[in-house]
Amino acid sequence: MELLTLKLPSPVIAPPLEQGEWDEGDDNRLSSSSSACHLVCFLRASSLIQTNTHRKRKRIRTSKSPASYEGTGVSDSESEGRIHHSITQALEYDEDELELRATQLIQEKSATIVVRIKNQGDGAYMPDDYGKSIVIERHFTKAGTSGFKIKAENGRIVSTKKAELDAIIDFFTLQFDNPMNVLSQDMARQFLSSSSPAEKYKFFVKGVQLEQLDQDYRLIEESADQIEEKLRGREQDIMILKHRKVAANQKLDMSDQHESLRNRVRNVRSQMAWAQVEEQERVRSPDIMGLQAGVSDEPFDAAIRVAEEETEAAAECVRQGTTKLEQAQSEKVEITARWDEQMTERHDLQIRDYLKAAEARINETQQKIEEENQRLVNLSGGSYTRKQEQLERAKVEAAHASTQYVEHQRNADRLYRDLEVAGKEVESLAVPLNRTKADVEQAEKLLWSLSKEGGPKNTGFHDKMPSLLRTIQQEEGFTEKPVGPIGRHVTLLKPEWSSILENSFGTTLNSFVVTSKRDMEILSRIMRNVNWYVPTARSFTDPASLTMLEAYAQSL
Repeated sequence: MELLTLKLPSPVIAPPLEQGEWDEGDDNRLSSSSSACHLVCFLRASSLIQTNTHRKRKRIRTSKSPASYEGTGVSDSESEGRIHHSITQALEYDEDELELRATQLIQEKSATIVVRIKNQGDGAYMPDDYGKSIVIERHFTKAGTSGFKIKAENGRIVSTKKAELDAIIDFFTLQFDNPMNVLSQDMARQFLSSSSPAEKYKFFVKGVQLEQLDQDYRLIEESADQIEEKLRGREQDIMILKHRKVAANQKLDMSDQHESLRNRVRNVRSQMAWAQVEEQERVRSPDIMGLQAGVSDEPFDAAIRVAEEETEAAAECVRQGTTKLEQAQSEKVEITARWDEQMTERHDLQIRDYLKAAEARINETQQKIEEENQRLVNLSGGSYTRKQEQLERAKVEAAHASTQYVEHQRNADRLYRDLEVAGKEVESLAVPLNRTKADVEQAEKLLWSLSKEGGPKNTGFHDKMPSLLRTIQQEEGFTEKPVGPIGRHVTLLKPEWSSILENSFGTTLNSFVVTSKRDMEILSRIMRNVNWYVPTARSFTDPASLTMLEAYAQSL
């Protein structure tokens, strides 16, 4: 395990010292060569910050506070001067400011201790999550609270829980309670100054884990004694269970014997049933043979032959009847065809007779009509002929109407269905039709109002357009009066192009045309006063010529 950084706010916090002690700058407590020293620094800094939050202690002695350095071979004045010189030279503060700052460091600042643990090789802890090193940060605040941040090699925070730190410590078997790994300053001073051989041996036993091993052995012995005691108490139970096992095996053997006997009984019962059947068959066999010998088959054979002959005769009758039926059916079809043919010829003869008689009557009637028409023509001078022609046309139209009526009667059902569908469509279109009627009425009212107010010349623009036009007419500062709005100078020749022209022109129909920058500024001021803005176009006209637009504007 390697400690990379101890991050503390400036100025750096030093560990607490007892009276007369000084923490030299070259004590190498933060050297990366000793992992145990790094852990000592980690724990001492933690206890330092938590303890000094509630207790104030001056860490630097001045010339007014005598200090003793035993065993150093340097006088008090020389030591005190060396300390004062090194501190003032490093921090460039006077003595009073340095004492005040050193006293308030822990209470007013916070600190962060960073420990980096090597995480490589076969014994690495979760290398996929942490990488080649595990970074552990502990942050201390003024209030005494602290928190952990366990990071991966790339600086990503993996966890902030102490349980994860305990898992890492258990995985690497880090022993912080072992005095040979972690020895605080107070314990080291006490051990070197007042330890006896017995205490040194106790320290050695604890450091090499012999004490923990002895405790583990004692726990194992106690567990073994308890297990042996339980085994001795269970021996009688084992004997009882063995006796029960023997009795159960005996009962099982007896049950197997009984089962074999029951199988034999079932087999004997089955054999007995079939034996009775065989016995009865032997008893009945002579009687059956005697009856079979006394019975003759000839009467039965004769009856069977008679029945077969009758069956064949009946089948032959059925075949003959079927043949006669088929012949009768074919004759019926032929007779029906001849009958239909004769009836058709008879009807044709009757129809021809009727037609001849009708043609004769028609010819006779036609001749009479022609004679009467000729007589009427001779009497009326031609008016009758015209009436007759009108009558003929009326007859043709009547015949055509009659034909249409017949067709309409045939399609009456379809027309009724179409009528119902059309009625539903009329009902569905009633709402949009009413809306359209309302729009038409509104448009008619608008058209009437436009016609009443003078037509599209003065209306069709924004409500503030008349006010703007009046203000323009009253303004006398224009070099040339603005021409506009453009919509007053546009005449729509074909109404069907109105929507396309409106989309093309856009707001151009409301715009004005000026001839100078000054006129544009005056027009913009007037628009601001009216609180309505329209586009303005500037055009530099030729004074010698008058455009058609200006001429049209002057003619209005």
